[in-house]
Amino acid sequence: LGIWFEARLQAVRKQHEAMLADAKVELHMLVGLLSAIDSIRAVVDQLESAKNRKQALADLQTLLGIDAEQAQHILAMTLASLIAQNKAELNKRVRSIQAEIGRLEAALANEAISFLD
Repeated sequence: LGIWFEARLQAVRKQHEAMLADAKVELHMLVGLLSAIDSIRAVVDQLESAKNRKQALADLQTLLGIDAEQAQHILAMTLASLIAQNKAELNKRVRSIQAEIGRLEAALANEAISFLD
């Protein structure tokens, strides 16, 4: 029973670690998206003045204080989909993900994890 329990604990720990990593990536992208929405006019102006995609990426990073991954995520969106984003819903999702990250980090920090629930 001890071997089974240890194997189960390790499997669930890996699952929680993967869920935590996914949640952190999603949160990171949402923060960049919210930054772009807050500065939508400046973002559009910056993109219109960029000579190429590489410059657009660098300009977005500088303008919004975001990293390359976030800038690429924003550039991959159409203007219509960027504008259509509901800021209140995005903020609600950010809070939800932050709570989930906290729950996962607390569970992973606890060696007597109640992972089997």
